Amino acid sequence: MPQEIAPIAVRPSTLSGISEQMLVSHYESNYGNAVRTLNAVHRELAALDAGTPPHRLRGLKREELSLMGSVALHELYFGNLGGFRRAGPNSGLGRPDWHEVPDALAAEVAADFGSASAWRREFVGTAQWLAGGSGWVLLTYSRRQLVVARGAVEAVINSLQPVGIRARLRALERAAAYLRADQEKGFKRVARIGSAAAGNAATRIEACVITDGIRSYGGYPEIDALYREQAGERDAKKREALLHRIQQAMHERVMFAPIVEPAFLNGVGPRVDEAGLGLITGHLYSAPYEDLRIKPGRR
Repeated sequence: MPQEIAPIAVRPSTLSGISEQMLVSHYESNYGNAVRTLNAVHRELAALDAGTPPHRLRGLKREELSLMGSVALHELYFGNLGGFRRAGPNSGLGRPDWHEVPDALAAEVAADFGSASAWRREFVGTAQWLAGGSGWVLLTYSRRQLVVARGAVEAVINSLQPVGIRARLRALERAAAYLRADQEKGFKRVARIGSAAAGNAATRIEACVITDGIRSYGGYPEIDALYREQAGERDAKKREALLHRIQQAMHERVMFAPIVEPAFLNGVGPRVDEAGLGLITGHLYSAPYEDLRIKPGRR
């Protein structure tokens, strides 16, 4: 069934803070074109046969996903124009055309941002920064964010018990609360903090070892001095030797211990025809798995 263009929930001329011409133009051009293009993609998908190359199907499905997101976001936007207003501490910062933050939601965002008004400033500011002032910003909640991380943390806790470290899981469901505590180094007991940033020995030491590193909770003056020395050393061999001295000092002081080893699947080798590396921009592993192929006759 073709996607239909949903009507605007209010009369554009009754809204303040945005012109009727701008609103109607955005509705007819941006939203309308997204719906029409989505229907065109659906017609192309329906016409595909069994001999269609995988890259063609992949391209259409990616375009479909992007357009479905655009249509859904536009419908949420147009469907929520002209919300109710009332006086109160959570009303829209003196702007009569801004929606209020409901009291129940205000309590939730205040726990992470300090107040509903502070959240609103950051939320609106983010949207104004994106795409020349017209970006999409969503406030969402997903229990999956907690479940995905929890499995790894529970495995770490179980592994600590045999060596005499007893720990109890404290779940932080809101990303903002976790990130703020991480940035301010507010965790006082045991915190499992991971970093997947690319780099080398020097960049990892800078983040996780020296006293003022973003992932450090303390350090040693002699290691800090060695790091500053290697940072200014232009001879590659001498710099390598300094980095080895830093790592030896880390080992002698038992600054780190292995707690978990992540494993990611990559399809590489002489039998592989398509490894999937680089098919998704910015993704470091083989993906999507259904696109991996073995060379003919090498099974």
